[in-house]
Amino acid sequence: MAEQAGAKKKTLLHHFRLVSLLTLGSRVLGMARDVAMAVMFGNGVILDSFTLAFRLPNLARTILGEGTLSTAFLPVYVREMMSVGPQAADRLASVFLLFLVALLGAIVVVFELGVLGLSLALSMSDEFRLLLELNAIMFPYILLICLSAQLNAVLNAREHFAWPALMPWILNLTWLAAVLMSWWLMETPTGRIQFISLSIILGGLAQLAGSWLALTRCGFVLSRDVGGDAWKTDWERVKGLLWSLTPILLSLSVTQLNTLLDSVIAWGLAYVHGFVEAGGLAWLPKFSDGSASALYIGQRLYQFPLGIFGVALGTVLYPRLTKARHEDGNAFAQEVLKGLRLILLLGLPASVGLCLMAQPVTETLFHHGAFDMEDVTQTSQMIVGYGVGVWAFMLLLIMNRAFYALEDRWTPLLAGFISVAVNIVMSFTLIMFLNAPGLAVATSVASAVQVGWLLWKLKQKTPSIKLRSLCRLMGISLIGCFVMGLVSNVLFPQLENQDMSTFWRGVSILTQIAVCGVAYGAVVVGMGVEEVRGGWKRS
Repeated sequence: MAEQAGAKKKTLLHHFRLVSLLTLGSRVLGMARDVAMAVMFGNGVILDSFTLAFRLPNLARTILGEGTLSTAFLPVYVREMMSVGPQAADRLASVFLLFLVALLGAIVVVFELGVLGLSLALSMSDEFRLLLELNAIMFPYILLICLSAQLNAVLNAREHFAWPALMPWILNLTWLAAVLMSWWLMETPTGRIQFISLSIILGGLAQLAGSWLALTRCGFVLSRDVGGDAWKTDWERVKGLLWSLTPILLSLSVTQLNTLLDSVIAWGLAYVHGFVEAGGLAWLPKFSDGSASALYIGQRLYQFPLGIFGVALGTVLYPRLTKARHEDGNAFAQEVLKGLRLILLLGLPASVGLCLMAQPVTETLFHHGAFDMEDVTQTSQMIVGYGVGVWAFMLLLIMNRAFYALEDRWTPLLAGFISVAVNIVMSFTLIMFLNAPGLAVATSVASAVQVGWLLWKLKQKTPSIKLRSLCRLMGISLIGCFVMGLVSNVLFPQLENQDMSTFWRGVSILTQIAVCGVAYGAVVVGMGVEEVRGGWKRS
């Protein structure tokens, strides 16, 4: 029995390492595609319109695809497969897929008809017309990526993890190829961005086809008995599942609304200021071209440490929280505290590091082609604005999962509404002083407020959790961050040298990250932080 348990543990560890490696590779490819886009178009109306148009399908992917529905459907599918059998589980999955096709297909048709009606009925600026055109091209990606995500959830339930982790590679590689091809095939920037937008649909089709082929090779059979009694029973179960998930769907939607709101405000104050003035909002500042794309790049860069640390830890911690809830009274509190401490230990230096490295990283990665120094400055300011909140973004991933493990879906939803309200107020306040970067800072502040409110509610629900230990750990981490910043400024002033080649700037940045990481680690080890001494183990 011990040998079997050890083999199973080794297999799970192997899967975790494999998925982590593939996810890291996907992040690198995603960064490469963003660099290629910035080099080709620079910050301006073309890239602004594209990034805003891509927001809607990407938002749907986060919420409907890789978010609540796929995560919640997986345990239901597993229980069905174990208790009744694979055929019944596949039939349930077939009902769920049919529901998604009907729902998302209807949404896509209504959206496309709405865009067509607007384009025919209204006289609009070239900027707004381009935005509508790109939305019309890319919006069907919602249907493709959400179906692919549900197929991947079934693959994961069958313990096949490689193909789902490879799916983002397909989109990134298709996207990169389209950028290169558009340079040779299209003569105008507008033609190139339309060509790249079409490649998103092609990449979505390839993702869906790859997921379907991988799933059918695993023995999945799509049930076609639409009129059978079993289908009706499963449909009632699907409706019940969807109703129970409504608060989580709304919570994720509210959370994602903050970043979408940033982009909409940035695009609007850059290109429709005449309309803003006509609406009595002439007191608002006018943003420079490229604000929306600078925000997008800033979000992409802060999501890099968020994905490596926050998402990975949240994925590992969630099942531990769910199990601990059913054990003794202190087990859940201990697991939550371990997660919060580890996130603070990683999140605070990630925030400080991103702020310190914003200018050199932006210049090294993006200062090529049409992306000039003005774009570098604009984008690095956005990175700093989001960078100050990385620790809060990470903590939210743990906090929300803690409440979901307690089967409390409404507290995170209320916290999300509070965050949006704070974000709106802070956005329209800070842009008066900071201009467009104020949007990024407002989102960071709103997330910090959301974390504070959730910690207060968590303490009420779990009185045994010792949040005071977080204060000491935060103090130690801040001391380490101060030392890290001191080392950065003393040992690496050459990053300010504009004459360094891209290669040597990259080498210097990687060296700086390594040295600063060692300096931070030395402080936390020297001050006796238990996590870095192997203390994060479940007793």
